[in-house]
Amino acid sequence: MKQKLIRLYTFFILSLLCLICFTSVSAAATVNQYGIVSDNPYVIDRFMHEGNWVDQVIVPGRPPPIYRARAAIIPEPQKTAGTNTLTNVPAFDWSYGCSATAAAMIFGYYDNTGYPDIYTGPTNDGNMPMTNEAWGQGECPLSATRQEIDGRTTRGHVDDYWVGYGSTAPDPFITHGWVEHTKSECTGDFMGTNQSQYDNFDGSTTFFLYTDGSPTYDFTLYEPDKRDGCHGMRLFLESRGYTASSNYSQYILGYSSNIRGFTFEDYKQEIDAGRPVMIQVAGHSMVGYGYNDTGTLVYLHDTWDYEPHEMTWGGNYVGMQHWGVTVLVPSTAPPGTSTLRVTISGSGVGTVISSPSGIDCGTDCSGVFEHGTLVTLTAQPDAHYLFTGWSGACAGTNPECVIIVNEDQAVNATFEKPLSVNEGSIGTVLTINGTGFGTRKGKVLAGGIAAKIAKGDWTDTRITCTITKPPLPAEMAYPVAVVVNNVSRHLDDTFTVRNPVLDDLLVSRGRFPDVLTVTGKFFGSKKGKVYLEDLYGKKKNLKVTFWEMIPSTGISTLMFRVPRPSKKFPAGNPYVLKVAGKIGTAIANTGFVIEGPLP
Repeated sequence: MKQKLIRLYTFFILSLLCLICFTSVSAAATVNQYGIVSDNPYVIDRFMHEGNWVDQVIVPGRPPPIYRARAAIIPEPQKTAGTNTLTNVPAFDWSYGCSATAAAMIFGYYDNTGYPDIYTGPTNDGNMPMTNEAWGQGECPLSATRQEIDGRTTRGHVDDYWVGYGSTAPDPFITHGWVEHTKSECTGDFMGTNQSQYDNFDGSTTFFLYTDGSPTYDFTLYEPDKRDGCHGMRLFLESRGYTASSNYSQYILGYSSNIRGFTFEDYKQEIDAGRPVMIQVAGHSMVGYGYNDTGTLVYLHDTWDYEPHEMTWGGNYVGMQHWGVTVLVPSTAPPGTSTLRVTISGSGVGTVISSPSGIDCGTDCSGVFEHGTLVTLTAQPDAHYLFTGWSGACAGTNPECVIIVNEDQAVNATFEKPLSVNEGSIGTVLTINGTGFGTRKGKVLAGGIAAKIAKGDWTDTRITCTITKPPLPAEMAYPVAVVVNNVSRHLDDTFTVRNPVLDDLLVSRGRFPDVLTVTGKFFGSKKGKVYLEDLYGKKKNLKVTFWEMIPSTGISTLMFRVPRPSKKFPAGNPYVLKVAGKIGTAIANTGFVIEGPLP
């Protein structure tokens, strides 16, 4: 009797403990709309496979009717500074399913980076465009083919599978009894998107993931009845003549307390390897194509517009919690080659080198690289010069530029002197190149005297100013300083004020009322005087009809009228022609003769 009471008491205590544990777990866990314990409302089933629980997740996202996320400002790629972005990643708006659209962006990137003929349509000479604008809003033949879109003359994905967003009705080809098109040219065909035969309602795609956070590689357990979207991406790549070395979906580390998940560092490695990643948030798929260590930011295209956007890794995007990724690693593409040409321009001196090697030049050179090669170009200015920016296939002012070689491309690097000109006069325009000038106008001092800066001529990297009060005396090199917030920064360059200089006279004699031209340099922008001087120093002022100096070069031109002969300045005698600017006087190296009879 005593033993029986002990057993009953023990059973009661254990039952009470189990009830307490169950109540605690139930209170802490979230049961979604499908009765699954998950924070993700779109986990529709959970089952055991090979000793691990597997979640079946649907992704039914479509653009919100009004709201759009704010566009992000993407910094220039600089891995040493903790930021990198891939170029040539298209931005498509939603086209019959966010997952298929996101996959189309990824494959559009590969089509433009060494995997030709993933897109084979007629638009953009057969190269996938950077947006789907050419086909109209909501249409993208790489996401979902459609009759009469992009030159298609037969039924495609939309015709065979689409009824309307959210529809669970049998697909149109089943309802109408026509022959289903051959799956070939779009991601939606292979990912199972919109297809009732895979239990996907219109707009949705299914993904399978291990709940412990380990990668779910190429999941095919339920084929042919169900289709994993990640497996479908592999099938699409293979249909285009390529193979994948790996493909998987994976929960991010920490989601549902898993300890094996995909991390921000894993994501960075994919981007640095030149591979965009499908970002999965609750009910929606997007494409991550860049990162920033500051704030653990993901730069992405969200399938809602053509703008760049950002989100915090593991955070939420417009209220949708980040839970996972889908990764595709294509095998190496067949090696084709293209030429990358580099030219150098500007008033400065510098070189551009490449990694991997192939380019090392100071004027004009080129290198041949295999398709898909990530080439890093580095601009290196010589001493006392500045690198001011790229153009062509590169852009921006970062000395490093990363290019994925997939076709013949051209790049220009510009090197400049800190000071555009080193000599001049009144009216000379100086351009000062550099960085960190700020946007609030300061001062430019030449020999301690302020130059004139017009509105809009002061930027963070370039200042344009005019010498209106030159330092004197002339023919001396004066220091130039930029004053920002009352702090002077002297340039590694100087400015010399020049006296006017005359070229050889084009015509050394003339008759009233001829108008003759005199050329030279540094006359100044303010009109001076022209006169003749005889052997005794007597002067005769001449009428100046034109006076000009080009501000950026100092090249100058004036025109004067030949005077009438007079008793004081008779015809036939040679006179000294002098030009007096506001700074100094220039003397012609040949005499000038007035023609005509004596008065």
